[in-house]
Amino acid sequence: MAAIYSRFSQIASANPHAWRREPVPPELIRGPSRENPMIAFPYTKLHTSSWNVDQAGALLFCSAGRAASLGIPRSRWIFPLASTESHHMTTLSERADLVRCPGARIAGRRALDLAAVDPAQLAFVELYTCFPAAVELHAQEIGIPNAMDWTVTGGMPFAGGPFNNYVLQSTGQMAELLRGRPGSVGLVTSVSGVLTKHGFGVWSTDAGPNPFGAVDVTAEVASSSPRRTVLVDYRGPAAMAGCTVIYDHGQRQGVALLDVPDGARTMAGTRDEAILNQIESEELCGRSIEASDGELQRN
Repeated sequence: MAAIYSRFSQIASANPHAWRREPVPPELIRGPSRENPMIAFPYTKLHTSSWNVDQAGALLFCSAGRAASLGIPRSRWIFPLASTESHHMTTLSERADLVRCPGARIAGRRALDLAAVDPAQLAFVELYTCFPAAVELHAQEIGIPNAMDWTVTGGMPFAGGPFNNYVLQSTGQMAELLRGRPGSVGLVTSVSGVLTKHGFGVWSTDAGPNPFGAVDVTAEVASSSPRRTVLVDYRGPAAMAGCTVIYDHGQRQGVALLDVPDGARTMAGTRDEAILNQIESEELCGRSIEASDGELQRN
């Protein structure tokens, strides 16, 4: 994961619009330090979005006829081939499978289908880089090859992401790169709502074989997103579904999602140092553990 983000920093170093343009080696991203504190294990600051930046961008839309009448060179034109979106939201604790993302799969693949583009045909990809899980899940669900660079800007930690404005930055950078490779196609992804709301755009220097398509797949995503019942104040045995350690001004707090025997789920926390150290040193997903009224218990 740190190696992926180190590559992002290298891409940012070649992006004249990036906020931070110094390549960062993987070991400095992975290891917490005063300049790169741990935020929520295993994510350090350099794994997360940097939105305290001063950036802006603009996209100008018009018909091909208007562009020609204005004398805009054909080499400057970029065509939107397809756009999809999903507004279905499922809270993290309710998600049946924490390592899948139905919204990204359905909306992302539909956008490529509308554009008649295979993932292997993409010259450039911008996977929304708010945090590593979003990047990795988008690549997994859409079928983006690992050998491709997953950002055109350098990502939100390095290129900078002025909060909800980041996709304007990434789309602008995508346009610049596409212009440099006539006939190429690029994919831009976006995320909101804690990795539940999704948007995808496919762009090219050519108009493509199909008319522009824009589709809202919210209903389809909702029908493909089973929910778990979430219990409050559960006591008894459970299996670890996911966990992290949150850092706040030197204090650590463990948080875990647990699968309980009847198929429901519950959440529990801890400040027990032994459990916190275990979360940060062992793979606990799938392991048996006890919960009591919102607290993890040592086995």
